[in-house]
Amino acid sequence: MLSITHYRAEWSFQTGTGRIFLVGPQGEHEIAGLDAMSFHAVVTLLRNERPIQYDPENQVVKTLNEITGEEEMD
Repeated sequence: MLSITHYRAEWSFQTGTGRIFLVGPQGEHEIAGLDAMSFHAVVTLLRNERPIQYDPENQVVKTLNEITGEEEMD
């Protein structure tokens, strides 16, 4: 499981695909070949939720436990 602290997102108009670079203390991991719907969903999760982790074996981006009904605080 990789802790994610930053990300970069790229969208190619030529291919109609996106890629996201997940950055954390363990280094950088690239998720490539995302369609528009998947790209939007992952960027929204990365933008709005904390803390975030990535499981490269199962290719899952996930939040950690959050309190039910918790409002986001920035």
